[in-house]
This record gives sequence, structure tokens and C-alpha cells, in this order.
Amino acid sequence: MPIGVIYRFDQKECACRFCLPGARLPVLTRDGEMQLLLWGRRRLDACHGDFPFGGWARLHNIQGGRWNRFSPVPVKIPAQAFFEQDVSGQEHRFPVTEGQYLQGLVSRIGREQRVYVVTLETSLDDMCFERWPRLVASVT
Repeated sequence: MPIGVIYRFDQKECACRFCLPGARLPVLTRDGEMQLLLWGRRRLDACHGDFPFGGWARLHNIQGGRWNRFSPVPVKIPAQAFFEQDVSGQEHRFPVTEGQYLQGLVSRIGREQRVYVVTLETSLDDMCFERWPRLVASVT
């Protein structure tokens, strides 16, 4: 589950960490434009509505319908790199290959929207991370 993301927006490199209030991630819309949306919900956020706490959505929960009440829309998050924390608390930076995106989910309550990073369970072979972001390729 990425704790931070590096991306380009308005021709500037930006670094975003989930732990910071007001953290936003870029979302690539279907018409090719980018928007910045609030990244998930922190316990201290003054947010209207009942968005789920955290900044991540487990793929198996999405597929199982647990996100349905939030009108989920799959999106691509154009990232250059992301930061993960291993089970010992050490931080690691991972580049995102050109042509790949972090998969996101935009949830909606009324007019308010939040973006969550879609995560996968790690395999037994790689248990140093609890979850891993789902990467999707660009469709041309």
C-alpha cells in the first residue's frame, strides 16, 4: 500500500504522502485530462459523508461488492514512482515503468469524491510488504 507517490502535474514534479492532511493524487480521466483528487480519508479529516478510512482499496473487496455503495469508478493514477513501507517499517522507493499506472478507485458521496489506490495481497514468497499497488498498462 503506497504511503507516498511521486507524479508530474502542470509540468512540475510533485511528491505526495498519504499521512499529510489534504494529500491529493492525480487521476487520468477518460477524456485524457488530469484532475487532482483528495487521497482517501484520514481519521482526523473533517469530511462530509462516510468515506472509508485509509487511502487504499483491496481488489478482492472491490470485486466482492464492499465498495458498491460508494459508486466506485476505476481510474488510472499517473505516477513516476511510489513509496512502500515494509513490515519492519523501512521505506522503499519503486519506479513505475513508462506506460503503466497505479490503479485507482474514485468513490463518490453526493458531490464529494475521493481517490483510493487499489491494492493486491502479496504472495507468500514476498511477505515483506502487507499489500502491493495494482499496476495497469495503458491501452492504445
